[in-house]
Amino acid sequence: MNSCTNVTGGSLDGGRYIELDNDQLGGCQREARCTSGFPLRFAATYGVATAGHCLDLNGANYAASSTGFVSNYQSRDADLFYVHQPTVRYASTNAYWHDGPGTTDDDDAGYLRRNDASVSYPGRIWKWDTGEWRNITGYELTWAAVGMTVCNAASPAAVNGASTYCGEVTDNITNAWGDDVGYTRWTEVDYDQGLYHKGYSGGPGSSGGTMFYGGQVYGTQSASDVDCTDDDGYVCSPAQFYRVREFYWAMEAVTNDIQFICYNAVFCGFS
Repeated sequence: MNSCTNVTGGSLDGGRYIELDNDQLGGCQREARCTSGFPLRFAATYGVATAGHCLDLNGANYAASSTGFVSNYQSRDADLFYVHQPTVRYASTNAYWHDGPGTTDDDDAGYLRRNDASVSYPGRIWKWDTGEWRNITGYELTWAAVGMTVCNAASPAAVNGASTYCGEVTDNITNAWGDDVGYTRWTEVDYDQGLYHKGYSGGPGSSGGTMFYGGQVYGTQSASDVDCTDDDGYVCSPAQFYRVREFYWAMEAVTNDIQFICYNAVFCGFS
């Protein structure tokens, strides 16, 4: 068991390793691990995006109101803490808002509010495999087209290791479970196909990590096909990511005070 302490300093970027507390237990228990998506402003706060199920599953169970706000986000035991920086510095965040998943047509958006008042949001994605930054230049309004290469920035939370996992977009009408049932919130990626493909995804723990190519953000990692394993036991293709425009619309339904952040802390729109 770890005591909850607010850690200051550093920036919140895509590809960070986040460890989640269970607010049903005393102290800061490390119950689940996910990856951060991208920095943003939401409801007069600054923070970072991740997958909604990171706040809803895996032992976290942050109860939310009808509009998605976590009722006890100011509680010390409700912290989502240890947002890892590559320089081994940290920043503390709270479980603040999430939407889904709950049904096959639900959303998978989560938002972590920064505890510390300081704001440092250069709008970047950390690539653990190459030890370099990818600056965010825009967020994609249209869907990533079938045949495109997209990559997931997975943190050390990923069961298959911190890396950049690339694959080819194969479907744009899947739900979070990969079924073609007419929903349009997720995109399917085959990590066995496409430019720079790796053959398998980051697997559990990569959830929430930025889906990007170049400087464009396409979404956040949502699910992997856990029934698919190769000879080495890796969780492999296909996987689904939650589209960034759906993320925006889910939050905009709650408040107009929402801005995604590009490099150098510039609020930016969709391209």
